[in-house]
Amino acid sequence: MKKILLLLAMVMAFTACQKEAQDPIQGTEASSEETQLVTLDLEGDLSDPLDEFARALQLEPGTAPGNTSLTPKFTDGEEVDALCGITSVDGTKGSQPLRAIKLKVSEGGKKLSYKGDILASNDVGDQIRLSVFIGFNGSSSKPLNDYPTTAPYLAQTGPRTPITDFPIALQAKADITATPGTNGKSFKNESMKFRLIGSLIRCKLVNETDEVLSLKGLELHGLGARGIRLAKSKSNSQEYFAATSEMDPNTSSRNYLFSAPLTLQPGADAGYYIVYAPLVSKQDGRDRDYEGYILPIFESEAVQKKYILDRAPKVLPEAMAGKIALKTIKIQKHTSPIHENLIPLQYWNYRMFYKDNSRAIAINQPSSRHPILDGYQVRPLYNSMRLDEQGIFFRPDDVAHGQTFKDNNGNTLDLHIPTAEEIAGILPPDLISTNNYPVYYQNSAAYSSGTKVETIEVAGKRLAGAATYWRDAVGGTMPQDLLNIILGQGDLGVQKPIYALRFGKPTAAEEAAYTGDKSLLVKDNKSRVAYMYIFMRDHIRIHSCYIGENSDIQTAQDLETKNVFRTAPQADKLSYNGNSIVLRKFYMQTPIYTTPGAAFIDKFAVVSRAQMPHGKPLVEAYPGSSIPSVYYNKAGLLMPPSGYLCRRSSTDNTIEGHWLTRTRENYGPSDIVYSYMYHKDATTKAYIKDLPKDATHYFSFPLYLFSKEPGVSVINRQDRNYIFAH
Repeated sequence: MKKILLLLAMVMAFTACQKEAQDPIQGTEASSEETQLVTLDLEGDLSDPLDEFARALQLEPGTAPGNTSLTPKFTDGEEVDALCGITSVDGTKGSQPLRAIKLKVSEGGKKLSYKGDILASNDVGDQIRLSVFIGFNGSSSKPLNDYPTTAPYLAQTGPRTPITDFPIALQAKADITATPGTNGKSFKNESMKFRLIGSLIRCKLVNETDEVLSLKGLELHGLGARGIRLAKSKSNSQEYFAATSEMDPNTSSRNYLFSAPLTLQPGADAGYYIVYAPLVSKQDGRDRDYEGYILPIFESEAVQKKYILDRAPKVLPEAMAGKIALKTIKIQKHTSPIHENLIPLQYWNYRMFYKDNSRAIAINQPSSRHPILDGYQVRPLYNSMRLDEQGIFFRPDDVAHGQTFKDNNGNTLDLHIPTAEEIAGILPPDLISTNNYPVYYQNSAAYSSGTKVETIEVAGKRLAGAATYWRDAVGGTMPQDLLNIILGQGDLGVQKPIYALRFGKPTAAEEAAYTGDKSLLVKDNKSRVAYMYIFMRDHIRIHSCYIGENSDIQTAQDLETKNVFRTAPQADKLSYNGNSIVLRKFYMQTPIYTTPGAAFIDKFAVVSRAQMPHGKPLVEAYPGSSIPSVYYNKAGLLMPPSGYLCRRSSTDNTIEGHWLTRTRENYGPSDIVYSYMYHKDATTKAYIKDLPKDATHYFSFPLYLFSKEPGVSVINRQDRNYIFAH
C-alpha cells in the first residue's frame, strides 16, 4: 500500500466514561444465499478535505480555519487495496462476505475510483448501502493490515515536517439507487467520502518534576490498541469494528516509539507526538463507549516508577471520529503512592493461582462446594469439576519471592507474592479476634473503632496513616455465636457492611504514640481511601474509592450517610465525586491440611452441624433471641475457614500462611456446634488450633498475587457492576 488520502482537524480532548454497553458481534463468513452480478461505478471526491477524512501514509501539516490539520498526499495512477460490502439500506439483507477491490488514484491525488462488476445478494433490492474499507486485509477475520510503530513528531509552532509511513484505516459509506445496466443492476456514485476510522491523538508531554527526563515513546492502552477487525452484528449485516482480544485498557496496549529519545527539562513541555487510536465511541454504529489512556515510556524503567502517571481510563467520544484529539500527558513527582488513579485495591488484578504440574497457573477463581450434611467437606470447584487432592494450593516452602508466574498460555506475568503490609492495604488488619470472630461483628450494637494508625505497602512503597472503621447496628438480640452464624451465611454483611476511611493524617498525639518508622507517617489527607467490606458466604466483597482531601468525608460513618458506595442495599455505584469505585471479590478458599501416613486423609475442612442441621430455625437453637426479618433465620451454608500466603515484609521474604476467617474453636460439650474441623488422622477430628504443624503436617494456602501496575478491573474477567444479593 502506498500513499493514501487524509485530512484531520483539531478537536477537543477526552471526556469521562458514561456507559459500557456492548452489542454482540459475529464473524463475516460466507453465506449460502444466491448472488447476482452488479456493476459499480464509484468515485470518491476528496477535493473538500475539510469535511471528510481518509487514510494516509504521508501527511502534510497545515491549518484549517485556524486549527491544526494534516493534508493528504497521493500519487496519480497508484492502486489501493480495499474491501467492499453491499447490503440493503437497513442492513437486514445481504450478508455475503466483503469483496476485495482496487481503488485507483487520479486527479492529482484527489480522487479514488472503482469501475467494475461485483457479486451481491439477490435480495438487496434497488436501494443499497455500499461500504468500502481501506486498511483491512481480506482474510476471514479481516484484521487491520498494520499498525503504526512510531509516534511521529509534529512541532507545536514553526516549521513542520511531513509524516510518512504511518498506516491507518478508512471507510466510506453511501446509499445508492440502481440504474439500468447492460449486465444486471448498475450503481453509480461520484461523491463518496472517505473518513478516518478512529482518531489521531496529538500528545503534549509536560515535565512537572524537578529532574531531567529521558523518554523513548508512548504507550496506548485500550482504544483499539490491539486486534481490530471487521465483524458483523447479529441483528443485521452491517460491518462494525471489533477487537479480537480483550479491550480492557489495562490488558490491551501498544507501543509507539519516538524516532529519537526525547530529553525533557524540568518544567518543560514537548509535542506534539501523534498516536493512532482505531476505536472511537459509537463510530461503528454500536451503542458502545471505548476508553483508554496513554503513558509515556521512559528510557529507564527504574525512573518510571518514581513518577505519578495518569492511568484513569477515559472515553474517546464519538465527536472525535476522523479527527485529531488533544491529550496533555503530565509527569508528576510522587509524594505518595496513593492518589485518585492509584489506590491499593487496584494492584490486586488477578483472582487466584494454583499448582498444576509444579507450576503456577492463573485461573478465574474456583467456587466452593459447601456442605449441608454433618461431616461433609468444603471442596473447591472449577468449571463444574472437582479439584481433588492434588495439592492445588501452596504450602509456605512451595513458593519463593522472585518466582515467575505464567498464565494458561505459558506467558510470563509481572506478578509477585504480596507482603503482609500489601495485604493490609486491601483487607482490614486484625480481622480475627477472640474465638476467631471478626472483630467488627462481636455484638449487635453499632461498631466504631476510633482512630488507629496503620502501616501498609503500596507499589513497593510503605506508608502509615490514620484509619476509622464503622458498622451500623445489627438489630435484634443475638448472642455472639448466633451473630457469627448469620454473618457466615452471608446475610449480615450485605445488610450491615463494614466501612473504613483509611490512610489519613494522624493527630499529633497519634504520631507521638506510633512506634514504627515515623518517616512513613503521611503529612496530609491526600492519601485517604474509602472501603466498604461485605462478608458473603464464600467471599468478601471489597469496594474502594479515592477520597483524598474531600472535606465532606471526615469519618468512616460518613461513607454510609453520604452514600459514597450505594444509595440502597441493592444498588452499587460506579463512582463517587468523579473517582471510580473499584470492586474486588476475595474468595474464601479453605486451606488443605496434610496428614501423612494415615489410611484415610481428609485434606479439606468438614462441617460439624449435627445439632444444627441445614434448614433448622435459628431461634429454636437459640431460644430467647430475636432475629430481624432482613436476615435469613434458618441454618444454611456457612462461610469456611480461609487464608492466604504472603511475604513477612518488604525486607523479609519468608513465606507465611495467614488465616483470614475461622469459626469458633473452643466449644464445650453442652454448646451447639456449627463450625468447621479437619481430620487429625484417619478417625479423629480436630479444630485448627489442635492440629500439629511440623515437617510432615502442614496447611497449604491459596495464593493471591499482586501486580506491579494498577488496574481498574480484574484480569481475564470484568469484576464490576455486581449487585447486592442474599
